[in-house]
Amino acid sequence: MEGILIHYKEEGARDRVLQRKTHELKLPDGTTLQLEVRLPEDIQSAETSPPPQDEAGDCKTKKSQKLPGKPTPEKKEVSPSHSSSPVLIENIQDSCTSEILNLLVENISDRSMDTDFYIENIPEIQSAVITFTCDIDIADFIGKFSGSPRVKQQKITAKSLEETKTIRVEGIPHNTPEDMVTLYLESARNGGGNVEDLKMLSEEGAALVTFQQAGVLKTVMTKQHMLNNKKISVYKYYPSIGHCLYGKEGPHIEIPDSVKIPICPHILAFILKDEQIKLNVEKEMADVSCDITWPNADHPTPVIKLSLPSTLSSHLRTLAKIVPTWSDNVHKVFNAFFSKYKAAECDLKPPVWEAIKEKMSSSSYDGVLIKPDLGAEKAFIVGISEDVKKIESKFRKLLEETTRQLSRVEDEVPLEPEAYKLMLAHGLEKSILEDSPHVKISYDETSKAVKLYGPRDEVLTTKCEILNTKQGLNYKFIPLDPYIIQFLKAVDNGELSCSLLMKNNIKAAFQVKDNAVMLTGYSDKDLRNGEDAMKKELACKRISVEDKSVTQIPEWRNLKSFLKEMFNTNGMIVSIEEFPLRDGAEVVITGLSSPAEEAYQQIHDFVGKNTLVGKDIKLKSVAVLQFLEEKKKQEWNGIIQNVKVVRKQNFISLSGPKSYVEEAETCIGKMISKIYPDTLYIDKPGVKKSFIENEDMYVTTVWNKYNCVMHLQKEVDDRISHPNELHCQVSLQNGATMIIYKGDLCQHIADVIIIASDKNLKPTGGPALALVKAAGPDLQKECDCIVQKEGGLEPGECVMTDVSNLSCKKVIHAFGPEQDKKGNSKCERLLRKMITKSLEMAAENGQSSVALSVGDFVTSGAPLDLFAQNIVKSIKSYIESQEGANTIKNIHLVDSDESILKTVTEFVNEEFEEKNVQVPSKHGMKKKKNMTQKKEERMIKANDQMVTTREGLNITIKQGNIEVATTNVVVNSVGTELKLSSGAVSRALFKKAGNKLQDLLNTERQGKQVENGSIFVTDGCNLSCDIVIHAVVPQWDGASSDKILRKILSDCLSTAESKQYRSITIPAIGTGILGFPKNTLAASMYEEILEFSSKKQPQYLKQVDFMLHPSDQETIKAFSSELEQKINTGGQKKEEKPQSFFGNVKSPAQDVYEMKIGSLTYQVKTGDITREKCDVIVNSTNDKFNLKTGIHKNVVGPIKCEKLFENCEITRTTKDHIEQSLQPTEPLGMSYLMKDRAVILISWW
Repeated sequence: MEGILIHYKEEGARDRVLQRKTHELKLPDGTTLQLEVRLPEDIQSAETSPPPQDEAGDCKTKKSQKLPGKPTPEKKEVSPSHSSSPVLIENIQDSCTSEILNLLVENISDRSMDTDFYIENIPEIQSAVITFTCDIDIADFIGKFSGSPRVKQQKITAKSLEETKTIRVEGIPHNTPEDMVTLYLESARNGGGNVEDLKMLSEEGAALVTFQQAGVLKTVMTKQHMLNNKKISVYKYYPSIGHCLYGKEGPHIEIPDSVKIPICPHILAFILKDEQIKLNVEKEMADVSCDITWPNADHPTPVIKLSLPSTLSSHLRTLAKIVPTWSDNVHKVFNAFFSKYKAAECDLKPPVWEAIKEKMSSSSYDGVLIKPDLGAEKAFIVGISEDVKKIESKFRKLLEETTRQLSRVEDEVPLEPEAYKLMLAHGLEKSILEDSPHVKISYDETSKAVKLYGPRDEVLTTKCEILNTKQGLNYKFIPLDPYIIQFLKAVDNGELSCSLLMKNNIKAAFQVKDNAVMLTGYSDKDLRNGEDAMKKELACKRISVEDKSVTQIPEWRNLKSFLKEMFNTNGMIVSIEEFPLRDGAEVVITGLSSPAEEAYQQIHDFVGKNTLVGKDIKLKSVAVLQFLEEKKKQEWNGIIQNVKVVRKQNFISLSGPKSYVEEAETCIGKMISKIYPDTLYIDKPGVKKSFIENEDMYVTTVWNKYNCVMHLQKEVDDRISHPNELHCQVSLQNGATMIIYKGDLCQHIADVIIIASDKNLKPTGGPALALVKAAGPDLQKECDCIVQKEGGLEPGECVMTDVSNLSCKKVIHAFGPEQDKKGNSKCERLLRKMITKSLEMAAENGQSSVALSVGDFVTSGAPLDLFAQNIVKSIKSYIESQEGANTIKNIHLVDSDESILKTVTEFVNEEFEEKNVQVPSKHGMKKKKNMTQKKEERMIKANDQMVTTREGLNITIKQGNIEVATTNVVVNSVGTELKLSSGAVSRALFKKAGNKLQDLLNTERQGKQVENGSIFVTDGCNLSCDIVIHAVVPQWDGASSDKILRKILSDCLSTAESKQYRSITIPAIGTGILGFPKNTLAASMYEEILEFSSKKQPQYLKQVDFMLHPSDQETIKAFSSELEQKINTGGQKKEEKPQSFFGNVKSPAQDVYEMKIGSLTYQVKTGDITREKCDVIVNSTNDKFNLKTGIHKNVVGPIKCEKLFENCEITRTTKDHIEQSLQPTEPLGMSYLMKDRAVILISWW
């Protein structure tokens, strides 16, 4: 055993060391060394017998033997109740460890650690508190301690702690109310007392409690405490130092286990890659007293370990504060930090990564980590959420684009070049590239197919879109001049389609197929617009060359070459061809309208200057030529200087180069148009002789007084009369006259001619077209200028222009109305407005005569009656509204069509009294039919496809498809399921109208019972009609189904009338799979319509069309046969059913044929009429009633009774006039022939 001999300066210090029971020395490595302290002389005795122990008292000391001459001082034992106040040691440096401080206190106090005192270190404030468990003078100790050289060297200070009334309660359960803690500590059973103040420290699970009396601390601290079944600890708290003293045993602290949190390996790799981010994480976790342990970066399922720092093990008070909420705070801070980071997952093929990995090093991807996992075919974008969100879309787009580039395919779609250009022109390619931006589209002219190249999905999408568009295209063959078709064959159809159609926003293109032009368009409207545009923009001009040699001269070849080079340098737009004829040649110019017109003018001028022709100009009067030669001599000579003029009585014959002749003809026409001739016919012999004898006087007087030329034509030529045939004449008010002529409007003599035009002042009717053509190009050019400056006309408006080359002075272009689909009221109003404005315009210009053609204004499909009646009424109304100041005295209605003249004449007779209507004598002055009779005759009109009822309802048979019907109403037949996809009629309407028609029908049926005979009304959708009436038609079973059919027809007609519609189309419903007999159906339909017309007398419904499919000849035959029967019966409904109305033809005797018609018996027989047993005999005679031949002879001859003739004569003479009338006479002597029966003889001529 090794030992150390220590010599003390004072014997008392040695004795105090010897009195201590144990001696321990803590070494720097943490181990404790047990020391034995003995007197040198007692070492031997200590080895043989240990000293006895004193077990009395709390402070146990070892009894030492008294040394001779040196008595051992006895130590006084102190009870715990006499313990002294704690001493606060401050400013303890790190170099002053607990062991050093213990030794320092032992040396100064001469007390032993553990038995006499213990020290609590408070490193948080660099302090310690010494608590003595034995009696000691605290003031003396503080004085000695402060005066110790070693203490001063360490700069340590000491002072006594004040007495406290405050305790710190730890381990309080979470959410414990403050009042519960207060009540608990005020309880005497718990050693408590009155609480002065309580402060809850919820985050630390503790409270600071201050009692009113300091003595309460002694009792409360001696108790074991349980609050809400949880042990709590109570410690003295000193406000001056802000800490409590835990005592020798220390605090009860449960150190929390480390927290392990799984982390995304990609986010971990991103953080470990950036040292700064890692340090930021560690700093934030350190702020909540947490050490972080990082896992390996390549671990597949990494876990981060969070634990308390080991440095806190000596900071008990800090631990006591943070431990209760440490785990929650750590999770909160950790989650808040890592929630800022995100790892986005993308699908990634290894080839795609190889193609893009070099791009990942660009600055575009700074701030994020792109981590591929090629085994899983994934890629992860890791970083701060905002950065990841910003870059993710860009990265995905890069992946998609690269994937497309690595998986591109080729495909093709067969398509005609024109259809492809049509799709391009109207944005199909642009639309495709918006959805499929990576597909490349091209067209192969050789294979006539669209080539597609790009990503597979985009190629398939593009192909489907092109095929859908192709399937939706409409096609139509349009009629064009054969020369135009040949021109189109020679040009690029695609380019011409673009310039003519697509650039004008017409979605159509054309191509030539088998000598026909096929138009392709998106809709029927595009096809119509395309057809109109092509007919307008393409022209074919023909020039007749009377002299064949003109096309053989060198100048002609030079002109052709010049024109072709001029127009066709950048592509062919004009074609010039010549074709030989028997008497000459024909030059055909085809191409675009404008250049073709220009080429036509140049060729026309060339041919005109090199072709010798002759022209005859008809004069209205011989005086006209005389006036030109004498009074317009200078102007006349200038006109005829390049042509040869031969003068005839009523003609001027011009000959010379064609262009000069035509120019002279035009100029002469203008001059003639400014000359106003009139002819006075003198048929009285004395007057005629006077004029002949005084001719010179009259001629001179007329010129001098009126500046007019007078020519006396002694021999009148019948040809010098009005060129048109007078039909009838009506005297109007104010001295005006309306005359109906049969003839050509162009040749008619009047001051103003009114023609039908469209809104752009283009002629529409046949007479208008002929007049504009005869007037020459200047008239249309003037109209075009008016439209360009003032805009087009509205229906009912008109405009006046000058005219040359015609017999009239002015032309009024009137824009007539089109027939209104829903009724004629608007059409009639606009028509009357147009006529009135035209007459007013003529009157304002001081004109006296006006001519127009009724047929010129009749639009396609419109009833002639409508226009004829309203034109006549308008003229009458206008004349009657004038009060004598009106200049118009003659209104001429000119037409060449006999049916138009007849209709106009009927309305004239109806509108004006008979005494005002005059007919030329050559027609024979005949008495007009009674007007009431005429009205009755016009009430029923029919042809082979139409019958009109007495109430004015037209019933017409039409052949065609039901879906193209243009009436206001269309009737459809459906089953009780109301499915438009079944049945031929329903399918046709459904296909044209679209799905909306079925939706409307489904909506209409809601809340209604569907049964046979029900009808449902819907809108017409894409059909041309306004509404569709869907009728539920039953299966044919005889009388009951026929009754339902009749009810359906009645309901449909009533619906159309109630909605004020004018027209309705009805198919042959029920003749298909429903099994209705065709003849029965036709009869029932006609009869029900006739019944409706007679009983309802519709005010609005005027047209019923039966639409029959052209392929169903049996149905057409049945309806046509029934229509023919209705025509024979005047369009009236039979009183009996068809089965009883007609009977079979029988032959009861030889040469006798008999048929029952209702209650009548109709017989046809051969024989002598005078032998017939009957009440009345009908006889034909003459106006003198003295006919001696024919039936009249047979009837009268056998009688030989003069009284019969006398009776006839009386009947004849008592009539003012007899004209094709029926006159009854008494049969007189015929009674003996009829035995005992009387006979009435009716005669007519």
